[in-house]
Amino acid sequence: TNKIYYTGRDGCAATSVSNEGMVRRFKGRHIKSEDAGKTERNRGDGVDGVVNNEMLTDIEKLWRQYYGSYKTYANYTRLDKTHPQMNTWLTNAVELWENGMSTYFPATYTAEKHQSVLTLAGVTTTKTREELLTAWKSRETTSHWGEGKPTTAFRMTEGGADELGSMSFNQVLFQYRYSRIPLKIHRDTNFNYYDPEENIKGFIVHTAAKPTVDATSMSHNGAFYQAFSTGSLAKNHGTGAPVGYKRCSGTTCSAKVALGTKDDDYELLAKAIATYNVNPGSSSWPMLLKNKTKSDCKSCEYSIDVRNSASKYGLPYRQYIWKGGKNPDDMPIIGADGNPEKNPDGTQKIHPDHGKDWCFAFGESEWVNGKTWNEIKIAASSIDENDDPKTPIGQISCL
Repeated sequence: TNKIYYTGRDGCAATSVSNEGMVRRFKGRHIKSEDAGKTERNRGDGVDGVVNNEMLTDIEKLWRQYYGSYKTYANYTRLDKTHPQMNTWLTNAVELWENGMSTYFPATYTAEKHQSVLTLAGVTTTKTREELLTAWKSRETTSHWGEGKPTTAFRMTEGGADELGSMSFNQVLFQYRYSRIPLKIHRDTNFNYYDPEENIKGFIVHTAAKPTVDATSMSHNGAFYQAFSTGSLAKNHGTGAPVGYKRCSGTTCSAKVALGTKDDDYELLAKAIATYNVNPGSSSWPMLLKNKTKSDCKSCEYSIDVRNSASKYGLPYRQYIWKGGKNPDDMPIIGADGNPEKNPDGTQKIHPDHGKDWCFAFGESEWVNGKTWNEIKIAASSIDENDDPKTPIGQISCL
């Protein structure tokens, strides 16, 4: 192998592979899962490059699962979303959302919940959970194996943003399933994540898991379990909440819809998908958008992309309507020159919205396009920071 792979660890060129580096990374990924966040351990820092009996035992366990999957799908050097069995795999995975899996996790994102989301989103055409799962997976990866740099037949696809071994379609970290102390839910359900169908099912396992812990492994509280089984992700909107929302597709928005006092099923789906990525915080969905910028909350951007992007699931964006304030009683009409307009008798022209409450629109589309709640509110105000009159931009009726 030294004729193929680079010997040693330091100075390895980008297109080369270090034998020692592979050994260190492999051993690092088998450490206890409470260390899973320590990226340097996954690079192999803190472990040695010696192939010992313990490592050979670990390799044997993985090889049995990998080789079993290889034998089943040996005709597919690249296995991706175009595989003829993909729709069957998706349907079987969604069934776990619908019915749960024995004592491991209950039903979570059922057909009833899904229909509630679609109704709240104003969607009248059929959009299935299988299509949602496909859109979600496409945010992670489109292939199971056969990619890489260079492209390599049967090479398992890993997430490119980390060293933690996120695996293929489900992007569950290697350590959560295959380390010496994996997460209990992934250990007990015992799926083979080298098998594409079971890999997709592992995605449901991760999202639906109820928090069960024993003496040897960490607990995991699935985001869909929190959202649709216990409802613990549902938070009150609280003071300063929107007065309603509209459903917007492109530049076309619906009439204003009343907003409940806490996260509804649409907002719970938004938060559940975000939480799968990284916990966005404990506020309700609209208050997260109000108080966090796009750069502050990558998981919120992740959720909006999966659910609302036309290239993915394509739900209408939810546009929240917020009360901005009350226009002054003497609010003038501002002319094109930026000055208050006058009547023929020299008196000031009063704006027809003087003395009225005013609102502005800020929601998922505005947020994901880099706008902030505060800048849109300021633009929509009829007075500037010095209380001088200005032309409001984006001010709308609160009705």
